[in-house]
Amino acid sequence: FEGANDLGRGVGGLYSAVFSRDASRVLTASADGVARVWMVADGTCEWRLVAHDDAYMRSAQFSPSGTWIATASADTTATVWRIEDRQLERVFKGHKGWINTGVFSPDSELLLTASADSTARLWSVRTGKCIWVFAGHTYYVRSAIFSPDGARVMTCSSDWTAKLWSVGSGECERTFSGHSYWVNSAAFSPD
Repeated sequence: FEGANDLGRGVGGLYSAVFSRDASRVLTASADGVARVWMVADGTCEWRLVAHDDAYMRSAQFSPSGTWIATASADTTATVWRIEDRQLERVFKGHKGWINTGVFSPDSELLLTASADSTARLWSVRTGKCIWVFAGHTYYVRSAIFSPDGARVMTCSSDWTAKLWSVGSGECERTFSGHSYWVNSAAFSPD
C-alpha cells in the first residue's frame, strides 16, 4: 500500500491494521496522527480520518456492524466516525493519558478504551457517556477486549496483570497474575 508508511515527518510507523468485515478494505492507524482506509483491490487510500491534533494514532477499528470506525490517540481522546457519510460522530474525552486501544462491543453499541492513565473506560457510542471507569491497575492499560457475548471485558496492563471485569456492574471479577513482565494482549476463547 503505497504511502502507508510515508509519514512526512520521519516519525514512528503503523500502530495497527485491520480488515473490514468483507475484507475489501484495510484500516490503518499511524504515528502521523491519521487513520486511513485502503482499498485492498488496488492499494489506494479511500479515506483519511484526521481528528487528533497530529498526535500518534494508536489504534483504529471497524465496528462489527460495519457502521462505525473508532480511533484512539496519544492526545487522550477516542473518536467514532460514521462510515456511511464519512463524518465524525463523536469525540470521547475523560482519560488522563494516551489511549492505546479502542474496541467495539459485539453489538457495536459500546466502545472500550484502554489508557496509559492505568484505566479502561466503557462508553456509549450513541450518547458519548462514560458508563464505567475500570480502575485497579497500577500501571498503563495496554489493551482491552470484550468477551464474545459482550458481558465481560479483559484489560491487560504494564503492571504484569490482566483483569476480568463485568460490563453489567463495572466490578473486577478476577485478576490474573503470574507474568514476569507487561501483559500486552489477551483473547477469549470463542466458546
